[in-house]
Amino acid sequence: MRSGFSPAFVALFYRYRIFLMTLSVRSLDRAFMAGHLDIWAGPGWDRETESTVEILEEDGTPRCQTPRRVMALCRQLYVRCALYAIDPVLCRDQGGRLLERLDTLYADPLNGGWWFSIMPDGEAADRRKDLYAHAFVVLATAVAASVLGHDRALFLARRTMDDIRTLFTLPDRSWFAAGADPDGSGPDRRLLQNPHMHLFEAAMAFALVSGRSQDADMAHHLAALFPSLLHPQAGMIAEYFGEDGSPELAAHAQIEPGHQFEWAWLLHEYAVRFHEPGPVQQRWLDQAHDLLERGMTCGIDRAFGGVFNSVDAHGRVTDEGKRIWPLTELLKALAVLRPGQEKEFLDFLGRTYLRPGGFWIEACSRSLEPFDQTLRASTGYHLATAWQELGRMAGGRGVYDLGRASP
Repeated sequence: MRSGFSPAFVALFYRYRIFLMTLSVRSLDRAFMAGHLDIWAGPGWDRETESTVEILEEDGTPRCQTPRRVMALCRQLYVRCALYAIDPVLCRDQGGRLLERLDTLYADPLNGGWWFSIMPDGEAADRRKDLYAHAFVVLATAVAASVLGHDRALFLARRTMDDIRTLFTLPDRSWFAAGADPDGSGPDRRLLQNPHMHLFEAAMAFALVSGRSQDADMAHHLAALFPSLLHPQAGMIAEYFGEDGSPELAAHAQIEPGHQFEWAWLLHEYAVRFHEPGPVQQRWLDQAHDLLERGMTCGIDRAFGGVFNSVDAHGRVTDEGKRIWPLTELLKALAVLRPGQEKEFLDFLGRTYLRPGGFWIEACSRSLEPFDQTLRASTGYHLATAWQELGRMAGGRGVYDLGRASP
């Protein structure tokens, strides 16, 4: 087992987890996040490659021989930065190692940018270029430059922003290609909202960390794209658009409530951090409030609780499953837009999804029966950002409370 843990340890880990799955926790608090960090610094840390695994099975066994996405590594790098105050020594050490692995194993030396995934032995598994993945490289390296103080991190963030413009720009479109061949040819010309949302998130972080006014240009460009992502019938963000920018499947377009909440939070942060008080700022704040309201109206299950995975343009539920991440995004949006209203949903998160020791339920059925109890490296980013924004309400540091890094 590549993580370096004995079969006896794995068996003990499994029995311990089975016990914890019968319990619940009070809140997404510091104790929970400390346990979460312990999981990914322990069973989730591959000691042989000094990097993170993608998934821990229900019995605690790392899923070692699957490809490791650059996105998942960057989300784990982000977690080390977000949880730095909990264990500075561990987070600085493992964060530095993750940054080194990113730099040495995922970079495409021939074409620029980053490979989508590698195998545990370091060989490229998928050399495609993916906008969503590149957005997380920018986010993680920008935040690492600020929190961990790694000199090269800001350079990597800036270089990746340049790579995005080179590899994904569509000269006749206002949006970026969602993906491309390794050399940037064969771009996917459809308009996909999710990579643009995360690029917006990353671009704001990069601009705040670099401190250069021109580095905010990407954030402003993506904010200007926002109206194009609204489904005309629903007034909400749709997931998929055609090459001409029209919503796919018309009235049956996929709309994810979790992404309404995520955009609402991002628009709030864009308004207050990139605009002075006035009509422009208020317009963005109004849009954020509207998205939150629409997402809550169609996305919250008033019968069983929780957030549905997806609805259609009429607000009809199309996927009644409930992953954990839409609920964490709701908490972030409520924390900044409706402070005080998050308690009901925070309590629900603790009762339904969180377990002592930093464990969680990845997804539930509509009636809240767990159906995915694997532990995914990518989920920590959602938990960490929600924890940060909830802590910000009590005077802590939020996601975008970033100091400038040295150029």
